[in-house]
Amino acid sequence: MRPVDRFLGKPKSFWAAVRLLSQKVGYSQGEEIIVPSMEGMLEAYAEMGLELSELQDQKGPTDLAISLSDYFTERARVLMCEVEPKLMDAEEAKVLFEEMREELKPTCPLPMNK
Repeated sequence: MRPVDRFLGKPKSFWAAVRLLSQKVGYSQGEEIIVPSMEGMLEAYAEMGLELSELQDQKGPTDLAISLSDYFTERARVLMCEVEPKLMDAEEAKVLFEEMREELKPTCPLPMNK
């Protein structure tokens, strides 16, 4: 997977907010990726004693809040639409491994993940 260009070069403070919010609201619930709402982000910031003005001012959501919302939405889209369809269960992985081993006939010792 390639990084999403519009999030490259974001400051450390952005990534710190992503991490704090992700840890506070969670990453997923069941098979659903969590995309925090503006209210959810504000509630999480309040519970952590962080400055709400970082996310909302008199005019509405700040640039940081909008960027965070965009990031969480894109993260969910990538995970559900691009990553999840490529995941294999143990049986699928075993079949593919055996096919590749037969095709490539490696001569080196193969590490076995147990």
